[in-house]
Amino acid sequence: MWFGNLVTLAWWDDIWLNEAFASWMGQKTLIRLQPQWDAGWSAGRARRYALDIDRLDSARRVRNPVLEKGDIWGAFDSITYNKGAAVLSTFETWFTPERFREGVRRFLKRHAYGTATAEDFIRALGEAAGRGPEALAVFRGFIEQPGVPLLDVALDCGAQGAPAIEVRQQRLRPVGSSAPELQWTTPACFRDSSRTQCSDIGSAAQRVALPGAACPAWLVANVDGQSYYVPRYAPPLAQKLRTGSAELAANEMVATTVDAGILSESGLMPISEALAWAAAALAHPSPVAKRFAVDLVR
Repeated sequence: MWFGNLVTLAWWDDIWLNEAFASWMGQKTLIRLQPQWDAGWSAGRARRYALDIDRLDSARRVRNPVLEKGDIWGAFDSITYNKGAAVLSTFETWFTPERFREGVRRFLKRHAYGTATAEDFIRALGEAAGRGPEALAVFRGFIEQPGVPLLDVALDCGAQGAPAIEVRQQRLRPVGSSAPELQWTTPACFRDSSRTQCSDIGSAAQRVALPGAACPAWLVANVDGQSYYVPRYAPPLAQKLRTGSAELAANEMVATTVDAGILSESGLMPISEALAWAAAALAHPSPVAKRFAVDLVR
């Protein structure tokens, strides 16, 4: 294995990179070689497991300090494997797969038959993507604190100007949670029927301008459904997206269904709306999306 054998992580606090990369690469290999065997099931399920734990007050961070022997065993859990893999997918989407692969190559060549840290890994990715130290700061937000970014997403169809996406970020906390608020810079990618647009979402409310004068018929806020954040759509946009859900990729439909379940279970979405998302998934052509719809209503 590249991580662990060719390049060994310097200390146990970065063991997550060994394990998460193996999970992430296993999903990609299966989809590449035999897409009919998986079609997004593995990644959707893994992301669901991570979100379910990470929304809680008791969630730990991915890169946990390892100060004594007992700390090592606590590192082999869903946060390491499933959240870690989803964080890697987030950065692959942000940088583009080609630049991400180039970053991995640089990391492996630079540290072959030696030791390295997660900082060395993300530094190599940032160099390949032309993002530099900025990438390291964004990455730390996902591995050095617990929790899930919640993005409230609305579509402003431009009564007084060009159409734009309105986004506000906060920590996803179930109703009654005492978990503290946290801050991320979240690499978020949005897609409609004709274009994909990415933006770095901070703690302040943001407007992401859309090109052209026409408002899209629908817009999904997690391209390919792989990134580690949860969009919560304003009702008008949610209705648009459900109406156009047949145009979503299978992974995107799975992700919106998973997110509806997480939000509903957290008291952050009415059950009636979660059921509407389940109905949209049941109508989607993907059998995997249908399976997640059944899981949502069980």
